[in-house]
Amino acid sequence: MIKFQKVNNTFQAKDWLVSSWNLFKKKPLTWIFMILTFNIFLIVGSSYFIGKFIVALVAPVLAGGIFIALDKENRGEPIAIESIFSAFKERPVLKQLLTVGAIGVAVVTLTMALQYLTGTDYEIMLETSKVEGESDLYRQVAKDSAFTGIVTWVWLCALFFGIPLIAINREDAVPALKYSLLGCLFNFFPLVVFLVMTILLSILLILPFGLGLFVLFPILFGASYFTFKEIYLEAKTELVSELKAGLKTVVESIVEEENKSVVYTNNKAHEEEDLKESYRAINIFILLGIASIAVGVITAAYSYFWPTRKKAFQ
Repeated sequence: MIKFQKVNNTFQAKDWLVSSWNLFKKKPLTWIFMILTFNIFLIVGSSYFIGKFIVALVAPVLAGGIFIALDKENRGEPIAIESIFSAFKERPVLKQLLTVGAIGVAVVTLTMALQYLTGTDYEIMLETSKVEGESDLYRQVAKDSAFTGIVTWVWLCALFFGIPLIAINREDAVPALKYSLLGCLFNFFPLVVFLVMTILLSILLILPFGLGLFVLFPILFGASYFTFKEIYLEAKTELVSELKAGLKTVVESIVEEENKSVVYTNNKAHEEEDLKESYRAINIFILLGIASIAVGVITAAYSYFWPTRKKAFQ
């Protein structure tokens, strides 16, 4: 089981960004050129059809190298620009990161295949919309965008902590992706604040001819590392086990209350049965008393009237 914890401070993103800035200041040029290499690979690779699959396969390995470098520098170890390729040198890590990349290729293939199978041809729809109106085109674009957006966000959440879990913690691919999703889910609001701060910083730093982005991207990578560090590396207990234990306690309490209720119901039923028996006994006793009184009255009347009637007969 992978340990992770819930961040209590919703605005903890500020501390993650500050810690990243302090780490970036130690070797700014190294980080700028390392992240620039990564971004060039993404941009050039995504420009071609086959390149999208290569990017999906190899990008997790390069990102893993960046996280390994971040962890080393945070521990005071030396790093260099070529540290971005450090994941290629560790076979167990490389194997798991390539597994993540293969899953990424499958996600890209699935998304493209579904768009192809649904027959979405925007050029034909655009020509049709000129005659019949644009509502169908907008509706189809919105539907495809929503589907692609959901798949993309789920996959990014799986990668966000999944890559450093593999690169730094040496976890297997599938558990790392699963616990990355759980980490994002349990820390939803701090991560939303982190996303909002990222957007605001992007707007501010893109203004000076986009030069601020050379600083922004390394800082965002560093902030992602410190986010991972607080949620996973500093976790003292396994949150899922705690939740399961808590759920088990709740279920046991409910079962115990149900058992008490059943016992109480049974006891109450026995008490009601005993009360009914008592009522029956009392009723019988009353009937016997009434019968005794009736016999006494009849006997007394007979004793009183019978001698007089006997004399009359004589």
